[in-house]
Amino acid sequence: MPLRSRLMVLLTTAVAAATLMAVPGAQAQDYPTRPITLVVPFPAGSPVDAMAREIGVDLRTTLGQPVVVDNRPGASSLTGTQYVARAAPDGYTLLLMTTSHLINAQLQPKPGYDPFDSFVPVTELIKSPVVLVVRSGLPVANMAQLAAYAKTHPMSFATWGIGSNTDIYGAMISEAIGADLLRVPYKGESPLANDLLGGQVDSAMMTVGMYKAHAKGGALRALAVNGPQRLSAFPELPTLPESGVPGPSVLGFAGILVPAGTPAPIADKLAAHIQRHLQKPDVKARWNELWGFQVSSVQRDAFGALMRKDAARWSAAIQAAHIKLD
Repeated sequence: MPLRSRLMVLLTTAVAAATLMAVPGAQAQDYPTRPITLVVPFPAGSPVDAMAREIGVDLRTTLGQPVVVDNRPGASSLTGTQYVARAAPDGYTLLLMTTSHLINAQLQPKPGYDPFDSFVPVTELIKSPVVLVVRSGLPVANMAQLAAYAKTHPMSFATWGIGSNTDIYGAMISEAIGADLLRVPYKGESPLANDLLGGQVDSAMMTVGMYKAHAKGGALRALAVNGPQRLSAFPELPTLPESGVPGPSVLGFAGILVPAGTPAPIADKLAAHIQRHLQKPDVKARWNELWGFQVSSVQRDAFGALMRKDAARWSAAIQAAHIKLD
């Protein structure tokens, strides 16, 4: 091949390579050019839903495009998660996920997604402790009394769905107290709270924010909190391990994922804009006061690594509690 021809081939190849390398950056610079959908695999009205809607409003302001919150509850968050896993990897479909994202992948025989390979991590949003509560009419004020009562009276335990983290806690509590709690699955915390307040179920694990909303009226009574330490808002509440319930001292969490294959610059841009809102002092204080959420600053690869650690902890808890889906 003549020298001139070889030079032209090399030049053309170099230009093509440079163009391909520049595409993701160009995509991120222009992104977004149309509305974004934020899928929440839980019912409307929950604290997670409210958090998603606030993030959506802020992203609309900072990114200049509408953000539509799309509630797709069902099957302990599988319905919405599978929908996002199949979406185009272009940054226009986001998933607000919680701990159930990791647990479902371990319990469900065919979850329809891989918790890591099917998604790209964007950012963790919050850590969320949950509180073990009983209805006020139950003659139980601590874990020892709960154990004694449950051994002589049938008791129900409401959960956020089969295979959810609260379902696992229910199994662990049953084993720790030596009595079977009838676990009743709900599609989310709001309907669960209504039935607990109405006396249709006896006990449940509830977010701090939901418990706060009803604690002053005396409609519910808290016995313990999950996680490695006591809550500053309720320092009198012991942790589950302090109460004799072994298991993962890991808090629940929520975060944002996008489908696998989404360009890294787009995920980076989303993470930066979401974190900009999360780290506002008033947002941190308000979310903690309203819902007991602890705002996180973990994002991208660090968030992915954290999810893998949490998945291992929940796997150990599932095996220890002998939990299997029928």
